[in-house]
Amino acid sequence: MVNKIILLGRVGQDPEVKDVAGDKVVNLGLATTESWRDKSGEKQERTEWHRLQIWGGMADVVGRYVKKGDLLYVEGLVQSREYDKDGVTMRSTEVRVRELKLMPNARRDSDDGPVARPPSPVAAGPDSYKDDLPF
Repeated sequence: MVNKIILLGRVGQDPEVKDVAGDKVVNLGLATTESWRDKSGEKQERTEWHRLQIWGGMADVVGRYVKKGDLLYVEGLVQSREYDKDGVTMRSTEVRVRELKLMPNARRDSDDGPVARPPSPVAAGPDSYKDDLPF
């Protein structure tokens, strides 16, 4: 069985690194856009928002180098969780990022000049992901 997702999209907000039980985490939104032509030839677009969860050293890198509007390539797995909010059980589906690549930006909402980039791709450390496939 495989649980893997690959996304290429734009970051929805500047990342904020948080400390959770002694580990770093970043939660952010990634927008992917699909475009097509309808039967009348008009261009249509649909944007899908994905919740990303990034842990450890990769969270520090994202916090330092990624900004709203940046183009990111991410690989990870889809994870669902339930939690209680005011007595109501809520469900959230997120992408737990295992690898990311900072892509050259074709366009940005704001031009802040050149931005220093870390080497890409940035991958999770060996202790954060265990490959249990026998091949």
